[in-house]
Amino acid sequence: MSNIVKDDYVDVEIVEDDDRQYAKFMESEKSSTFSARFIGSIGLFGILAYLLYGFVQVWIGLAGLELYFDSFLAVIIGIFAMIFFRMTIHLTFGGFYYLTHAWNWDWYFAVLFLIPSLLFWIPGFLFSMMFAFKRR
Repeated sequence: MSNIVKDDYVDVEIVEDDDRQYAKFMESEKSSTFSARFIGSIGLFGILAYLLYGFVQVWIGLAGLELYFDSFLAVIIGIFAMIFFRMTIHLTFGGFYYLTHAWNWDWYFAVLFLIPSLLFWIPGFLFSMMFAFKRR
């Protein structure tokens, strides 16, 4: 025996088996469009937030290189490393230097701020090394 309970966004079918009763959600047209809009807006917000975080991290990294080296030399190092070595670890080191010396953060807060770049850099470096040795 089953009863169907309808709401504006969710249709629920209450199913009774031999000794238990459970609810089975059914998709309605309104619920699928609402969830698609909600998931899409979360994804768009996440992409924009990650892009903003990336720009801030690049700015902090270049500012750290500029603080340690001269402005011209920091730009040359940045362009040289990104074009010829295809890596941005210098921005991570520069960001760490800037956060610990200019903003006076503790080292562990600076590492926590820079962890996402390290999480993408380390596997990329390991896979590139693995494929370089695999080709030989």
